[in-house]
Amino acid sequence: MKTLPIVKHYTTEEEQANFLMDIRFDAVDRTDFNEDDWNYNADVIFPDDILLIDEFIDDVLSYDVDIEEELQEYNEENEVEDTEDSDEFKEWLIDKYNSEFDEWKCETIHKYPMWNIIWKCGDLDTEEVNELYQCGMTLIEFNGEYYIGIDGAGYSFVTEHFVPFFKKLGWIKQTDDNTKYKEDLDWEYSRFIRFIEQLEDKENIEEYNKRIDNIILKLQNIKK
Repeated sequence: MKTLPIVKHYTTEEEQANFLMDIRFDAVDRTDFNEDDWNYNADVIFPDDILLIDEFIDDVLSYDVDIEEELQEYNEENEVEDTEDSDEFKEWLIDKYNSEFDEWKCETIHKYPMWNIIWKCGDLDTEEVNELYQCGMTLIEFNGEYYIGIDGAGYSFVTEHFVPFFKKLGWIKQTDDNTKYKEDLDWEYSRFIRFIEQLEDKENIEEYNKRIDNIILKLQNIKK
């Protein structure tokens, strides 16, 4: 007799993300590494500066940078106005405050995630560092391997970080609302059929009608 393969359908985004994590990443406890080795050899792979400059601008009070004065100087030098949100001004600011900006990056995006579990990702393209950062994750290189760190704790990393990341890469298939509605409808319909088949006391018409009304109400709520 032939044995048919078992096929598992991952319908929710979380199910798909967990599956992708299992086949692409290995969870590792950072404390298993030699601490001195990690301190000296682990390096953060930073995303593009242009992605970080807005956060730096929001935090410049710690670095003695007066953004309004810098903006006025830039506008006067270039004979332009209202360029605070322009990439040209941001790149000019990065060049002028390069050392402060680098210091801020190292303090903000570091290699010591709050949660010691990190994920080894050997086949991850380092060009995806921007997507990782936008989803709240840090890419770290250590002894020729790449790891993902998350500076957080007390919530679902899968839902808050990995699902958005996989969606950015197009690895997660979006759940169609109509498909979900059909699945729920099929489930309630099967329950209705079982109820009809198992109903023995058909003379109790009041109870019968009550059950029918409840099922119809559930079906209407599902459709909404």
